[in-house]
Amino acid sequence: MAARPPRRNDTGLVRPYRPKPDDFRDRYIEMGWDGLDEHYRCNWRCIRRWIMEEGREQLRAARAAAVAAAHRDRRNARTYAERVAGEDGDRATPSTGAI
Repeated sequence: MAARPPRRNDTGLVRPYRPKPDDFRDRYIEMGWDGLDEHYRCNWRCIRRWIMEEGREQLRAARAAAVAAAHRDRRNARTYAERVAGEDGDRATPSTGAI
């Protein structure tokens, strides 16, 4: 008996993988794991596959740098507000010069 040829994707029995979105790297760096499944409306297995396709270690390093930069910006903004409040007494915003 002859071997049967392999089935093709158009038979409806095999579902092809969903391709990685073009903006996946940017969204992962911005959001991390939280909310990606709702953002892309897909399963965590799909997100994990996209992470592996993109390069897990590079993504983690980029995400860590983005989180550290955001923390640094928040810390600097708080320090600025404390300096302004210390110079002007009780006021926490700089003067606009208007009377």
